Amino acid sequence: MNKLSKIMASATAFMYLLATNVNATAFDTTDFSTENTAADTIMGKIAGFVKPIAAILIFGSVLMIGFEIIMKRNKADDRMNSMTSLMWVGIGTLVIAFAALIASFIFGSAAA
Repeated sequence: MNKLSKIMASATAFMYLLATNVNATAFDTTDFSTENTAADTIMGKIAGFVKPIAAILIFGSVLMIGFEIIMKRNKADDRMNSMTSLMWVGIGTLVIAFAALIASFIFGSAAA
């Protein structure tokens, strides 16, 4: 029975290696994002306003925490708290980036 299961497993693995022809069919590539709706316009304006502010705030936060780490170089516990806050800034940056990515998917290229 053990020999038969090895043969069947080998045959299954061999079947995955066989090359076959792929039928690639044409699909409709109509671009529906060309419609300029009110939501697209509003999201585009909001994104244009919020992105530079978010970048400045993130840069300022990292800069301030960097100075805190330098100033507290001799105090291990305080320095560790500063490094923890740097981690939270990174997590917040990821949340902002994912929110922008989701908004760009929902509202098209206006929010990108």
